[in-house]
Amino acid sequence: MAMKYVKVFYDWYEMTSGLSDEEYGSLIRGLQRYAQHGEIIELSGLATALFPVFKSFVDREGEAYEKKVAQCREAGRKGGKSNRTLTDANETSEEKEQE
Repeated sequence: MAMKYVKVFYDWYEMTSGLSDEEYGSLIRGLQRYAQHGEIIELSGLATALFPVFKSFVDREGEAYEKKVAQCREAGRKGGKSNRTLTDANETSEEKEQE
């Protein structure tokens, strides 16, 4: 399952300050297209130079999202309890038994 969004980070504002509104819009549209379909559209001007930088952000966020989905899926298979929850519950039970 792919992410249904693209994060636009605040620090991108400074990085894109040299772009016209048109270039910025095409860059964002290109990132959305890439994130959703894996396609790289043709860009122009400075957007062409910045796309690989922002593409790496999109790739990294996508990988983190997929990792989180896999963790949630595994927790669901275990009845919705993560390893941490099970460990905390075991420690609490052991503490009560010692008292």
